[in-house]
Amino acid sequence: MDVGAGYGRLYPLYARPDRRVVLVDYAVNLLEVAAETYGTDDGVYFVAANAYHLPFRAGSFDAGLSNRTFHHMARPQAFLDELGRVLRSGAHAVLEYSNKRNLLRMVRYRGSSLRRDHEEYGDLLFGTHPDYLRQLASFAGFEVGRARGTGFLTRLITERTRRAAGAVGAVEAVADRLLGSHGLAPVSFAELVKMRGSSREELAADLAEILQCPACGDGVEAGESGMTCESCERAYPRVGAVLDFRYRAPGRVGQPA
Repeated sequence: MDVGAGYGRLYPLYARPDRRVVLVDYAVNLLEVAAETYGTDDGVYFVAANAYHLPFRAGSFDAGLSNRTFHHMARPQAFLDELGRVLRSGAHAVLEYSNKRNLLRMVRYRGSSLRRDHEEYGDLLFGTHPDYLRQLASFAGFEVGRARGTGFLTRLITERTRRAAGAVGAVEAVADRLLGSHGLAPVSFAELVKMRGSSREELAADLAEILQCPACGDGVEAGESGMTCESCERAYPRVGAVLDFRYRAPGRVGQPA
């Protein structure tokens, strides 16, 4: 499962003939682009969903990926709880996040960059302290494994400095090797290992077997135009190759992701 998959920018990196993949994003139009590009592949599905209310049964996935998404999460614990719920016990996930305790921020903001929190930089834009991420992940049943970082010099690449991009990239590669594993990079990648939770005994034959209503958690049945909840009868339409399971709980604060 790739949460925040967008138009499928990373799909070619993890696609395999024997691997079934679900691309998840809130933006239907981006998933439509992904479907136009990769929809003829076997075993790839496109589901529009709110990351706080994923429409999948517990323990459905063997692996997860979330890139360029976590720094938009106003409710990081809710997101990690959902990610942990749908991953089976022993599953691995890769989570990319904006590290507020990076070298540049420590020089510029000093003490505030060291606070162990999920700091709001701007409208739905957050930076997370690595230790705070470990705490949130632990509450969701994860253990943080390997961690790597990058992005020390990416701000130097502009239209005016394009000619120097090669040299900057070479220096960035050196910085990544020397400092990328010390939690000091602006862009961080953490390996999350699910230590406890559900495990489905049998592999699902198709997507329909792992889908559930994000509103009530009951099963769904297929129809001509999409899916319908067997309990609350909510309808989830199909838009081309994309199943639209977007849902926002009443009265919740924060935008969907």
